[in-house]
Amino acid sequence: MTACDVYAYGVIASSELHLLSMPFPSPDGYAEIAESHFMTGGEALNSAIVLSRLGLSVRLDGNWIGDTPAGERLLATIHRYGIDAQRLRVKEGFAGVPAGQPPAAAFAALTNVTRFSGIVPGRTASAVEKM
Repeated sequence: MTACDVYAYGVIASSELHLLSMPFPSPDGYAEIAESHFMTGGEALNSAIVLSRLGLSVRLDGNWIGDTPAGERLLATIHRYGIDAQRLRVKEGFAGVPAGQPPAAAFAALTNVTRFSGIVPGRTASAVEKM
């Protein structure tokens, strides 16, 4: 591997931004989606994109990427910004973390880590609670 200016480690994710065709509905209400846009997410990935756009060379590392169309699209976006993604692992059969998991458990599931910086799955650390 070649040297880099910045090594970014953390959450790497994707999601969709939905624009509604009408005002946001009340609870149990209804609204039509007018447009959907692919978005990157996670502090490591979003920071890596900003730093690469500022001209720094960035190596990105973090959670698994699923071997899904969304994972392929995410990797294509990372490469488009010239970010070194050699350390990222594409995990066969991995489709992401189910919605509704607490942040600590979700991160542990993404990285196959049972303890990370004081965050224990099933228990929320005070730094995470403030988010």
